[in-house]
Amino acid sequence: ALENPTLSELQKYWMLDLKDFIVEILEKNPEEIFEVLNQLQVENANIHVESLNGAYANHFILLDNTLGDKEEAVFKHELIHALSKKIYDHQEELQYFEEGLASIIGNEFSGTPNNTYLNTAAMIKILIELVGVEPFYDMMTTGNIDSLKDAVYMIDSNFDVSSLLSSIDTIYQRESRIHDNREIVEEYISNIEYLYQLKYHTSIYENDAIVNYIQFLNKETVSYQENDCYVCLDNCYFNQNGYRIFVFYDENYQLTGVQSLESWRNGKTYTYS
Repeated sequence: ALENPTLSELQKYWMLDLKDFIVEILEKNPEEIFEVLNQLQVENANIHVESLNGAYANHFILLDNTLGDKEEAVFKHELIHALSKKIYDHQEELQYFEEGLASIIGNEFSGTPNNTYLNTAAMIKILIELVGVEPFYDMMTTGNIDSLKDAVYMIDSNFDVSSLLSSIDTIYQRESRIHDNREIVEEYISNIEYLYQLKYHTSIYENDAIVNYIQFLNKETVSYQENDCYVCLDNCYFNQNGYRIFVFYDENYQLTGVQSLESWRNGKTYTYS
């Protein structure tokens, strides 16, 4: 892949950033991943579609010419799509998992966090705190959610998994619009709380990561550099060698700043409102 003439030198460098993820996914699905890497083509063009910065289909990544400093994030996002199968529940494609996971993984392996599908990603991160990352690796390599269902059924064999999926899908559909999502989040968290208590015998509110994701989803703000910001934890689920950071966004979800979890633990606190 690094000898691919359609990749710029910078894109090859960005691909190396993802090497740990690529190795992990390669071990689980070697033949198809080798095929993707060998056949991958990248092209820059003028994409005349509002809010569409890039796309992937059939080993072909298309990037908009006007990305500027956003190109790294968009390239990595589309490369993760290339390395992952489309995810289905029977015949229904679950785009919210595809986009949410690409957002999470892209951020974990990127020098500059992106702002795509942040709320969908937060919903999925809460689910990762419940069942771990393995079901999600399995989803990306098999193209189905059987492993996720199995992980939930191990906690409660009678639980209706579709209630979780429906909540994530609703947040995904609302991602590009301003909504008060508290009712949807409350329903989702109620289900997660029930399962988490059964599995770990403790409250989700003892889990600082989940608490942060709930606050982010509910659009609670913190004071950061004299501005009211949303803050979301990048918890390094897939990038085990990464740094756990808080990422701050303004009311339009534009990146404002980042701070390591360690510096926060060493005395920096925020007041939510």
